[in-house]
Amino acid sequence: GGKIDQRDFVIMNQMKSLLELDLRNAAVVEYDINSVNTIPDKAFYNNQTLQSMYLPQSIEAIGKLAFSGSVISTFNLNDLSVKTEYLTKIGEDAFKDCNCLVIAPDLSHVTIIERGVFENCSNLAGVSCLPVVIEVKDAAFKNCVKATIQFNAKSSTCLEKVGDYAFMGCTSLNKMTLPDNTESIGQYAFYNCKSLEKLGELPNIKNIGGHAFENTAWINNYKDDYIILGDGMLISYCGKAENLTLQENIKTVGASAFLDNKTVKNLKTTKNTKSIQEGAFESSAIETADLSASGVSIADKAFSDCIKLKEVKFSDSTSKIGKNAFKNCNLLKSISLPKALKTVESNTFNLCSSLKNVNLGVGVTVIEENAFDSCISLGMIEIPENVSKIEDDAFDNCISLTRVVVKGGPKIGSAFKNCENLEEVAFYAGT
Repeated sequence: GGKIDQRDFVIMNQMKSLLELDLRNAAVVEYDINSVNTIPDKAFYNNQTLQSMYLPQSIEAIGKLAFSGSVISTFNLNDLSVKTEYLTKIGEDAFKDCNCLVIAPDLSHVTIIERGVFENCSNLAGVSCLPVVIEVKDAAFKNCVKATIQFNAKSSTCLEKVGDYAFMGCTSLNKMTLPDNTESIGQYAFYNCKSLEKLGELPNIKNIGGHAFENTAWINNYKDDYIILGDGMLISYCGKAENLTLQENIKTVGASAFLDNKTVKNLKTTKNTKSIQEGAFESSAIETADLSASGVSIADKAFSDCIKLKEVKFSDSTSKIGKNAFKNCNLLKSISLPKALKTVESNTFNLCSSLKNVNLGVGVTVIEENAFDSCISLGMIEIPENVSKIEDDAFDNCISLTRVVVKGGPKIGSAFKNCENLEEVAFYAGT
């Protein structure tokens, strides 16, 4: 019993024969920068002797890197009579690389599992239900190959967000049912969870990152051509069609849904298609994309590195085309941008080496840096009168560009740097 502070943890961490530590009746008091009822940051960082520990029953938080790299194995020895009901916060990387950890502290009152908390805890098995967790951050359980984890699937507040790489490599996960209110799942979140078969319906899901479920039993054993979650989010296409018109019930083409797809050659969206998420068609073999049926929003890298893409049709009501959206589409020869588009974002058409004809559209007001960088076939460009800003390097290295017609009065600066054959910049009278 008694009071301890940060200085005592320094001493305990230096004790080379300390195998077990019982702090059940101790109270951690404030000292220097360390808060009351908190295991300090790096308290037992890389400790190679301490194997088991009873936490103070009044403990509220465990600091960043508190046990990272140590040989700690168990907490409270699975003794249910020992309560840590006040423990609500565990800092980033608190148990990262604790390869000997088998039984984690009681997580039943923790609301956020911070970044990397249990990353690479390859023997961690003692995690069951996380009833009040609202967010699992990046890499929180990455490579916890023995862990089985459940959430309160009936809760209206549990688990709203799953971060990037959160459960990547958790090969023992099999039937995890995510709550209905889960809205966001990050990239690679469940990547290589080879046993994962069940997730739930996810009716409110809004965002799923690329590769989120790649190499899971659920995806690998799926029978239909379209894998759709929530309110019409396509997360993967498994069919063999060369000419593909999306199903009417698809509202969102999820991140990386067609990544590296070598089957689909000609794509057509429908009036119900609202958005194409990041990297949806990246590095695919698509040759034509008819996106004209609706004002579909196009995210960053949506068609990046589609080296066979020759033709794209937009709806005039499309108002968003993201950064790098068509970068390195080196067979694309002509584009006509939507009337509703106000900003040509950075690197949107960078390295489109065959692009000769560009209609910027009457709505464009800003052309960002490197938007048309290295479009080496572009010979002439007309800048509409509504354009008020052309950022530096917007047309950098357009070596075939000979003539620029400016209808408004934007600042040009070094927008046309390295356009070595540019002969004329013509400003219309009155601009």
